[in-house]
Amino acid sequence: MKVRIVIVILSGCMLCLLFLNKKEQIPHFKIKQNLVETSYQIEPSKEAQNNTIQLVQQFSIDIGKIQNDPVVAELRMRTAAQDLPKSDYSVLEKIILDTGLNQDDRFVALTLLTWSNNANVASTLVKIATSGFDPVLNPNQKSDFEKILRMSAVEGLSEIPLQPFKRIQYLNQILVQTELEPIVDRAMRSLWAEQKLAMSVVDQDKEALKKLLSSP
Repeated sequence: MKVRIVIVILSGCMLCLLFLNKKEQIPHFKIKQNLVETSYQIEPSKEAQNNTIQLVQQFSIDIGKIQNDPVVAELRMRTAAQDLPKSDYSVLEKIILDTGLNQDDRFVALTLLTWSNNANVASTLVKIATSGFDPVLNPNQKSDFEKILRMSAVEGLSEIPLQPFKRIQYLNQILVQTELEPIVDRAMRSLWAEQKLAMSVVDQDKEALKKLLSSP
């Protein structure tokens, strides 16, 4: 069991590195599904969709290369994310939720969405975090990726500008809508951090990993 926990934590850390440098339970509250009305319901043109897909693929290729300056690479990606028109968010959503696409492309699309600096993507992140997938059709490593992708969507709520009470509402909505253990765990620990009942989720992971690696 300990080994499996270490693997899950390391998998999350390795994915983050890849894309940057390649106690009481809080009660669940029933939340209305559309807390924020998305402003990107208009379908972008075919050309706009292709441009967004090409942007995602290019960043995916660039991240796979050795980066001389990962900070500059991250800044370039953050700038591109904030410059995207809101109508392109729906294209990113489709890429993220398409289990048949390249995993790197899907993770890049999720990163662009969370770095958009737009509160309107919050409900989309909840949708991604709570979207189901069939572990029979997605066995082994791919199943692990699907879980990590959804965990990253939960963490994405901390990247966008939201009032604390709104972020708490969205996290509770995730807890109501999913029973997938890693997602529930990540959302619960994010709630603790948001309400100042625990350190940040990243710091929690570091502490857990440190304890597991130091134990006999």
